[in-house]
Amino acid sequence: MTQYVWLIPFLPLLSWAIIGIFNRKLSATVTTWMACGSVLISFFIALDIFFEKVRNPISETVHLFNWIRVGDFVASFDCKVDPLTSIFLIIITGVGFLIHEYSSGYMHDDEGYRRFFAYLNLFVFFMLVLVLADNFLTMFIGWEGVGLCSYLLISFWYKNIDYAAAAKKAFIMNRIGDLGLILGIILVYSVTGTIRYDEVFNPETLSKFTTTTATAATLLFFISTHPRSDDGDSRYLFDSAFEQFVCARTIHKRFDSLDWFSHLAHFSHYCYLPERY
Repeated sequence: MTQYVWLIPFLPLLSWAIIGIFNRKLSATVTTWMACGSVLISFFIALDIFFEKVRNPISETVHLFNWIRVGDFVASFDCKVDPLTSIFLIIITGVGFLIHEYSSGYMHDDEGYRRFFAYLNLFVFFMLVLVLADNFLTMFIGWEGVGLCSYLLISFWYKNIDYAAAAKKAFIMNRIGDLGLILGIILVYSVTGTIRYDEVFNPETLSKFTTTTATAATLLFFISTHPRSDDGDSRYLFDSAFEQFVCARTIHKRFDSLDWFSHLAHFSHYCYLPERY
């Protein structure tokens, strides 16, 4: 089933495209079934992959296509499927479906109903790209997409001045984090000559890092998860599970050597940490 992992992000993306293109030509009922159904089907596929990884906890890469080729530099759009990824796939699609289902009632009478579900589908897509990425550049696309969708959803009722202001603040603060992520990726590539996780975290490649460059890269990646806006003051939240995923992906050098149950334990630990405001 792993070879069909690309369907998990593709289905919400397809739903987003159809709802976005046809918009008011679709009834609220069709929009609901399409938006919720796409995420639910993705959940079942993710669940099958999860149990596959329980039985055989190995890391696999599913090649889709090369999207950048400049000289010796090649950036591929591949899906890395390992036990950690399988856990996040069922969390994103499972919780995402529940959010879609709840929203179908909560937003039922809103005039922007179809637009809202298009945003939700796009949000799920970019979260899935983020956790399925097998290299830093694809991860950056997912990270930026999640930021974009956060902005779109925060500013959904854009006629409300407070909501619009909150969206602008979130957008600006996230650009600070993006700078750290971009600089971190550039530093890693300048040291290793690659952006693929498997190649960067190879012991031979890791030996190219000095204490200074390793510390700098780690701090830059940490900065990328730092800026988050809250209502009132510009406070920072550190307990986002997806931020912890990015930190873990980029800092931990050997995922495959860990027992897959430890990933679930670490994730649960972060989920239940008290909120720090």
